[in-house]
Amino acid sequence: MEENENLHTFFASAQRTPHEEIVRKAREVRSAPYIAQILDSLPDTVAVLDENRQIIFANKLLLTLLGLPDQEKLIGMRPGEALACMHAFADGCPSCGTTEYCSQCGAVGAILGANLLADEIKECRIVTEHGDAFDLLVTTRIIPVNNSEYILFIAKNIADEKRRIILERIFYHDISNLAGVIHTMSDILKDSPPPADCSEYHSILYGTSKALVEEVQSHRLLSLAESKELVINIERADSLSIAGEAVMIYSNHSAAFQREVAVAENSEQIFFETDKTILRRVLGNMIKNALEASLEGEKVITGCYRKNENAVFFVHNNGFMPKDVQLQVFQRSFSTKGKGRGLGTYSIKLLAENYLKGKVRFETSKENGTTFFAELPLSYSPF
Repeated sequence: MEENENLHTFFASAQRTPHEEIVRKAREVRSAPYIAQILDSLPDTVAVLDENRQIIFANKLLLTLLGLPDQEKLIGMRPGEALACMHAFADGCPSCGTTEYCSQCGAVGAILGANLLADEIKECRIVTEHGDAFDLLVTTRIIPVNNSEYILFIAKNIADEKRRIILERIFYHDISNLAGVIHTMSDILKDSPPPADCSEYHSILYGTSKALVEEVQSHRLLSLAESKELVINIERADSLSIAGEAVMIYSNHSAAFQREVAVAENSEQIFFETDKTILRRVLGNMIKNALEASLEGEKVITGCYRKNENAVFFVHNNGFMPKDVQLQVFQRSFSTKGKGRGLGTYSIKLLAENYLKGKVRFETSKENGTTFFAELPLSYSPF
């Protein structure tokens, strides 16, 4: 082994196997009776790893996924490096398993937990440096080959299943809540004679029905964005108008129950070029997430200001995100609200950065709470 035990790491070992040893191990696995044939026949992507998490064999399905004609370029890589994970090349150097983000990675966790007696199974989402993503169910186990032990790494694509579960959960939970409010208000208004003053009911009914339409449109927009079918429409926008409309809509959302949402008094009116429909979805999801992270009686503040040649939208709540949440917050399937959630912050980043050419970030502390920012150019350029 190379003398590299002291290489810096935030999580798993940074030690690597010398290339000559990798080649020897790869030859040993390929020459073992029936191993290659069995792994090539499996319906999922499969790799065999050594004790340093480096690939020494990949089945045909994995090679096809990566567009590789043979194993030569893959040998010695770690799974995140082979899949071009956005965190796998810190400072331009291969670093799969060693960054802070890797401490929350199901793939690394499954590899480290591999044993001879039972399968180790974990879910994993890998976002690539190109903006694509893999939702994987990773299964690992120690397998003996001749007199050596290696790690069998099986990755099953569960993207469609994850998408279905998340969408079902959101539609059953959020949309059912909104529809319930509309039904209740409609039931009151159909009474004969109706209440003397219906203005409050009309306001709630309008706001809630608007929120329901926004919720449906938001998921349609996300679906188009993920399939790269979303067509943008750039036009002149007024920052205060967009912020005010978002507050009106989400003040009537079920997430705002016993919570308040308002536009910051010092918000600036900025005229800029953007797709207003997409921006409304981005800001709406920022507000909705903030409301869901707030306690009853708390207030969510949104607003906008100019920073150089950019319009910056922000949403603040009093909650604090712990470190493990911060490292996963933009993952598609990650949520602090329970299983089957996790589209909000992911869609914020996807839409704002891939379609509005902006940047999304957040600040969080126990003293000051959490603020999400969407920074968009005043003058839109597709390049």
